[in-house]
Amino acid sequence: MSLPQRQPPEDHILPESYLRRFLGDTRSPGGDSLLHIYSHRSRAWDRVRPKQAFTRPGFLDLTDKQGHQSRILDKWAKKRESAAARLFQDDAFVAQRRNPTSEERAELAAFIAHLEIRNPALHAGIEAGLKGLIGKVADVTRFRFQNDPQGWTEHMREFEAATGMCSADLRPDDLDSANLDVTINRTWLLLEITKTFESLAKDHAVVPWRFLIADQNDDFITCDAPIRRCTHFTATGPGFANEILRALGITAFTPLSRKVVLAEVPRSAPGSEWVPAATEIVAAINHELFANANEFVFAGREQFTGHQSMTRRQDQRTMRPPVGP
Repeated sequence: MSLPQRQPPEDHILPESYLRRFLGDTRSPGGDSLLHIYSHRSRAWDRVRPKQAFTRPGFLDLTDKQGHQSRILDKWAKKRESAAARLFQDDAFVAQRRNPTSEERAELAAFIAHLEIRNPALHAGIEAGLKGLIGKVADVTRFRFQNDPQGWTEHMREFEAATGMCSADLRPDDLDSANLDVTINRTWLLLEITKTFESLAKDHAVVPWRFLIADQNDDFITCDAPIRRCTHFTATGPGFANEILRALGITAFTPLSRKVVLAEVPRSAPGSEWVPAATEIVAAINHELFANANEFVFAGREQFTGHQSMTRRQDQRTMRPPVGP
């Protein structure tokens, strides 16, 4: 008698704890807080509870060579989510605008790396272009460890424990994109990309930051691709959003809540990391996030700061292939 097939869990594509930080005052008839979600595909708003928002069965599932399921990516993600949630539960951090410690900076940078790993476009790219990514990821991994034998040993031990996929005698030089002799699939790529992003996060943790604060009348939004870099800033928008942000020296930003955006400002002078954001800056950031979405935008209210110009521009928006649940 065969055992019943395991049903994959409903995984949040963006963490539920993260989405909850964008809730507004909207309530269901039963009193539950509701998140406003805009779809570029349907060009319509919906309201849902964060627990049911933006999920996909088995999104964080990994599979080894024998077909066994691994939830190691989910475990790593929850660790990063918990650290970020603890920081935002600290009243002194936001209310008193306390600068984060070096340890907290590292935790926030790692959390942002995991937001990037959960971008649906990354997963769609892995599924669509698996072979094309093999060489790129293999070359990056080989470069990271070619002069670090101890780091490679630890990497392989952790990887094999998670997936059972790698032999103990595999060496960095074996990851030659021209002659790759290792079983490659979505699991291998996602774990290697995760480790690469976490390694890069250490560099982001030491770049000068500014926490941009929206006032009581303004709100930041977020989307299913919440990390935005200056090389991708749009050329048009309310007041030319890219010029506003570049004039501030911002090279990248990520919304952390309705009221807080973390911006990388490499040329900023020492001082308080908390900076009030004028309405035009909030609107510029929201414009970039609205344009950056693969499909979904998340907000505390439909009339978020700058919403008028964005919803009018839908016919001009260059639509990407839809991804999402």
